[in-house]
Amino acid sequence: MSAELLGVLVALVALISGWLLGRSSQRIANEHYHVDASALVHEWSAELRTWANEAIDVLSEASYLSAFAIGREFSAQNLLRCRYRISALIDRGRFFLPNQRGGDMDAAKPLAFRGIRHSALDPLVAAERVLGGDKGAFGSPGDALIAMRREFVSAIQQILAPHTQNEDIANLIRAHHGARKDDATLGGLLQDEDSAPAGPEILLTDAAERQTWQPIGSNAP
Repeated sequence: MSAELLGVLVALVALISGWLLGRSSQRIANEHYHVDASALVHEWSAELRTWANEAIDVLSEASYLSAFAIGREFSAQNLLRCRYRISALIDRGRFFLPNQRGGDMDAAKPLAFRGIRHSALDPLVAAERVLGGDKGAFGSPGDALIAMRREFVSAIQQILAPHTQNEDIANLIRAHHGARKDDATLGGLLQDEDSAPAGPEILLTDAAERQTWQPIGSNAP
């Protein structure tokens, strides 16, 4: 084999090796990127859920205070506390759901408040206004707050998409627990498409019929 041919072969081997190494490095980089991206999404979803959970708690507290504590001394103070907590939650929500289409719109405002507020924050803003005395078209502040809580839950549910998350979890359970691979609903994690839920009214009736009441002081289990 001539030195010239040997040189060509060595160069060709080096070229192929470099190409394979580059492909391997790119594959590893893509895998790392996928892992990092998945971790980022998981962290963001967890933080959004924590923030939303707190908002739901405050909305629920405010609605019950409005409905059942009218005229009592503690009501006004606690409702004021709910109001400033909701106000803070609105601004904290801007870290996850910032205003859209800023640009030169509302240029005189601070940067975070330019443009159009994210629609998922609107129920919180409306609830803060209800606590400030504006119940809108509702018959009572309590009704308005319950409605805004439902609107908020619906908006966040659309973002977090728990239905798809449950399907992913169900697939993982089936893959790692062979005994459950034929369980269509995973014990109720997924909705049974062939039957509708009983609902709270029927459940209360059926549970009462199943209950075996024991007299007070009975030693029966």
